[in-house]
Amino acid sequence: PQARRANSGLELAQLDYIDFVVQGEGEVTFSELIERTGQDEEIDFCPGVILKQKGRVVDCGDRPLIADLSVLPFTDFEGFNFSQYLEPFRLPVSFSRGCPNRCIFCNEKSYWRQFRSRKAKDVFLEIKSQTQKIKGIDYIDFHDSLINGNIVELEKFCDLVIADRLKVRWGAQAAI
Repeated sequence: PQARRANSGLELAQLDYIDFVVQGEGEVTFSELIERTGQDEEIDFCPGVILKQKGRVVDCGDRPLIADLSVLPFTDFEGFNFSQYLEPFRLPVSFSRGCPNRCIFCNEKSYWRQFRSRKAKDVFLEIKSQTQKIKGIDYIDFHDSLINGNIVELEKFCDLVIADRLKVRWGAQAAI
């Protein structure tokens, strides 16, 4: 969170050992940076990045949000050493980004800018796939600001878990 321009993002970009500070959703931006640096391309502008250009810090502005979260691949845990954790591994999953509410005291609006939800089937298939690949997962940790932002998709997800008899526990934040 400290890398946000509203926090310390601009200051971080000034450090000698920092080349780029990615802002907001990083999937598309980070992929572009990797591709462009891999081609030895000099990067003087990239939406979603704060960078150094000839010794000056340049804020390239925001990249558009990912409108359809279903285009994102499932998290790849290959090579992840689960035995280094003292307690059983809790699978991190995201159902949505942002919040449909616009509470004046909350920073969700400024960070995510708008609420978007994944489809229940996609979330279910990710969890099913991960529990088959990674033995011993019995707990899903939803990392959303709130899991009930799209109650229709949440109910569909619950129906899929029940119909499949998937044996997992899960926890999430919810709004009243």
